Amino acid sequence: EHFQAVVAKWVPLAEQRDPGDEPISSDLKGIDLNQLHDHGFPLSMPHTMHRSIKVDLKYALLSPEERKLAMEGKILPPEPTMYEPLVTQIKKLMYGVTAENKLTLRLVLTGGDRLMHSFLCAYLRILQAEAALAENIIFKFYVVPTGLNYLACYIARHDSWYNRHIYTPFWSDRFLLPWVY
Repeated sequence: EHFQAVVAKWVPLAEQRDPGDEPISSDLKGIDLNQLHDHGFPLSMPHTMHRSIKVDLKYALLSPEERKLAMEGKILPPEPTMYEPLVTQIKKLMYGVTAENKLTLRLVLTGGDRLMHSFLCAYLRILQAEAALAENIIFKFYVVPTGLNYLACYIARHDSWYNRHIYTPFWSDRFLLPWVY
């Protein structure tokens, strides 16, 4: 009967999965994992998922007339391009997340200032518009500069480890080339 309860819990989740999703894993105490696998539930350990969100950052900027209308509140500014894919990925990960069992979401932001701007717009919109979704998530950000990135530059000036191990290898063109002093 414990097995039937677990199957009843996982069937709706398994039916909502995309083909590209990582295998489902959880702490299934007292369950024969081979029996669960035989019923079509893919299992993997440890519980880590890697996702990538590819975003087209070449969105159209507002004309001066549109900018004036946006400042007056007559039209809305363009949507952040990263918002929809980010919320979609977060909602897929929210199964079983509660106030006691928070989700730790580690985001690696690889790019320049344009990516940072797009991400921060989407992040702030999530905090404002999807507050119930964000309250059970612990966000951790890792900034990897592959273009002009003022945030990474600021962190590198104040953190010598980050400067040596993250900022310089990804930003410098000559970091991996031999040097003669």
